Amino acid sequence: SATTTITTNYPIAAGGRAIFPLSYQGQMLAWGTHYTVSASDRKTITLTFTPSDDTSIDITYLRG
Repeated sequence: SATTTITTNYPIAAGGRAIFPLSYQGQMLAWGTHYTVSASDRKTITLTFTPSDDTSIDITYLRG
């Protein structure tokens, strides 16, 4: 299986949990269920699923 990661420009506040929201194809994703955030850099988001080609992921986060 493939792993999909997304890297933000800045560290995510609140230990990587200040994401409001992360959504895939308009559906809100849940931290720990659909994605995790690296504790070491708080910039790397790892999805727990492989998104389909030509789809979109939207992220709004507080940097910190």
